Amino acid sequence: MKLKLNQNQINDILFKKIEELEEKIKYLNNNVLLVSKDKKNSVLYKLLKQNSCINKICVFEPNILPDLTENILSKYKILIYDICNCGFGRTKSKDEIKNYVSKGGNVIVTHDHWTYLANGYLEMNGCIELLGARLVQQSYTHVTKAKILKKEHPIFKVFYDLSSENNNINVSDTHKTDTFYNNIDEYNRDLLIELEDGKHGEYLLIKEIERGKIIFWNVGKPDINEFEKKLFINGLSWICEK
Repeated sequence: MKLKLNQNQINDILFKKIEELEEKIKYLNNNVLLVSKDKKNSVLYKLLKQNSCINKICVFEPNILPDLTENILSKYKILIYDICNCGFGRTKSKDEIKNYVSKGGNVIVTHDHWTYLANGYLEMNGCIELLGARLVQQSYTHVTKAKILKKEHPIFKVFYDLSSENNNINVSDTHKTDTFYNNIDEYNRDLLIELEDGKHGEYLLIKEIERGKIIFWNVGKPDINEFEKKLFINGLSWICEK
């Protein structure tokens, strides 16, 4: 006997199928492009491999950065710069990155890649402007302490519950970057973790641009601690659930 469905039942079935398809598409889109000099010894690569929300990981040498077009980036949900003191140098123009992020792409950029004046501001094509900053040479104060400013942000709760941590945290050795923010109110809005360096240096800053996000994680060396590993996993999870 064949059951006859009414229009409401048909609609319910269609909506369910659409939701299932959206979930599949969402999963398939959780691809990562990791720019790294040494995949074998990369702590971020190892953490990516352990993360169930990541569908595919592609690793490229830093020499791809000058040619990193929006067309290449569009194949990945997340672009990640591996940890490298002094950074990798020149990245394709900020317009390519901005277009990618505006359409739903995401960037996790670590210490010095966009924020190190010695790498050449003009060669970097102004990517730092995407964080609302410009580069100004500064003296460095190395620190291993930071303070969580906005525990209510979902990045602290999405996978590991880091909101229960003490506001004052230990971080791997790092320092304030060569950044100067013209709009201090905007900077304070985007800053989630601040270095305890007496200079209000950024440790974790998130800039949302239309449909995508840029996470600036000012981690300076690869010997990151357990809190920092969990923070990285939370950042990935927060991006992937969007």
